[in-house]
Amino acid sequence: MEMKMKLSERLKHIDYDGYVDKIIKKLKLEKQIFIFGAGSRAQTLARFLIDNGIIIESFFVNRKYFAEEKIINIKRQEIPIKCFESEIEKLHDVTIVLGISSSTTDMNQFNKRAISDVISISLGTRDDYLMKKDFYNLYVDELDYLYNQLADDYSRDCMYAHFYGRLTGKDIPFKANKYSDPQYFFEEFMCWKESECYVDCGAYIGDSIEEFLIKMPQKIVKNYTIYAWEPDEENFKQLKRKYEKNKNINFLCLGAYSKETQLFFMKGDGELSALSSSGDIKINVDSIDKIMGKEKATFIKMDIEGSELEALKGAKNQIMNYSPRLAICVYHKKEDLITIPQLIVNYNPRYHLYLRPHSSMPTELTLFCIPET
Repeated sequence: MEMKMKLSERLKHIDYDGYVDKIIKKLKLEKQIFIFGAGSRAQTLARFLIDNGIIIESFFVNRKYFAEEKIINIKRQEIPIKCFESEIEKLHDVTIVLGISSSTTDMNQFNKRAISDVISISLGTRDDYLMKKDFYNLYVDELDYLYNQLADDYSRDCMYAHFYGRLTGKDIPFKANKYSDPQYFFEEFMCWKESECYVDCGAYIGDSIEEFLIKMPQKIVKNYTIYAWEPDEENFKQLKRKYEKNKNINFLCLGAYSKETQLFFMKGDGELSALSSSGDIKINVDSIDKIMGKEKATFIKMDIEGSELEALKGAKNQIMNYSPRLAICVYHKKEDLITIPQLIVNYNPRYHLYLRPHSSMPTELTLFCIPET
């Protein structure tokens, strides 16, 4: 069998040249700084720049995405969202910092007299996205092992681009996945069954349930059950209100965890709520194995802001004995791409492992574990 190049071999040529530090130093000399984009990635970038003493004039979005001027409060600073096409004609000597991927952006639109510079920086969607080289070196053998266990070249390219970005802060070119819109139900992984049991951990207000129901082929799937786990009370109310007429959904105002207990919880902005020792409320959590009993899951999805490892421990019986397809977010903690695959393969070595980006860029990765057929 042909040996694949190791991840460490692909990464050994990258330039650890203090790229982000150089960007910060440069921006401190600029007068008018605007962030292009206003989503979670742009807002993470704004927090980082503010922490480094950079003043941001506003977020820019293209006209087709602009409804009305709004204010986003970040680090106690009120930053407006403005229409790029309308505002840029009023300005001069502007520096644009990309809060979205350069690979998916029309860069020609920045060829304007008012714009003196366009800077690309990748910080993902998490404040702790950048990774120290020492941390990577500590786990290089484990990461090389996972890299070579991945089932296809696209997964390996995702992993390479992910670590390139986390180690350097550079936004490198990346070919987005050929499937245009899925987050979890990729056609290539979905061998639909006549009876489906979907376990949605981090159901939020039902976006993944909606994807499941749209993509579920009714000619194949004759019956289905959904377990919707959502511990945030406000999100849970919206979820239940949206799907209260669907009798196939079990609504669980619970967090998925390794055991039944109560834990502190930090309410965030919408989907960003998470378990946290510094949280201000307590929530009930429980294990998938206990809640489901003898019912067999066919698909388990987890996007639970860093609690995925503990939740997987609570699904040990399901994973070992029933081999459900798994879609597990592995970007919330630096160690997730080490500990989560190790645990799953230890429970069930019959899985094929794939990585897919959660969006158009590999800053947010989902690990798909597909059982042998």
